[in-house]
Amino acid sequence: MHPGSKNRPSAVEKLERNRRILGARLAGAPLAEIARREHLSERQCRNVIRDWKEEGAAGLQAEDPVEVVYDLLQRYRRIEEDLAKVAAEADNSAAQVGAYRARLEAIDRQVQLMQAAGLLPKELGQLHVSADVRSVTAQVVAVFRDHQVSDATTSAVIAALTAGSA
Repeated sequence: MHPGSKNRPSAVEKLERNRRILGARLAGAPLAEIARREHLSERQCRNVIRDWKEEGAAGLQAEDPVEVVYDLLQRYRRIEEDLAKVAAEADNSAAQVGAYRARLEAIDRQVQLMQAAGLLPKELGQLHVSADVRSVTAQVVAVFRDHQVSDATTSAVIAALTAGSA
């Protein structure tokens, strides 16, 4: 919607727009840029952010935490790719070293996020154990299905197998 437009956004469109505004602001985008992109005034964008702070995240409906983690991972990967380009195109060695350090920091944060989300074990030496547990679990589930073992029993066995592998 453009300022002054008579077509008002639907509730869903407004919710999606507000999420974009908050996401961009939390990612560090300047308010003027966000306002221009959303065809709003800076004041309207500030109001969205103020309302969110007052109402809390519940006012914008909670997002799926798994989606949030994958979105953050994608952002880190884009940052890492951008920094690789900066390092390759740097016009001096200090800029190159700075870009490489920032790139390593982005990679490190990806690993930390994946470990915190349970996508990677905290002890990377345990990766082979996790892979083995997943493989055994998949085989057990297949056998249980073939022999019509109850879902409750299947769930209990899976829980027992995966409890020590996280």
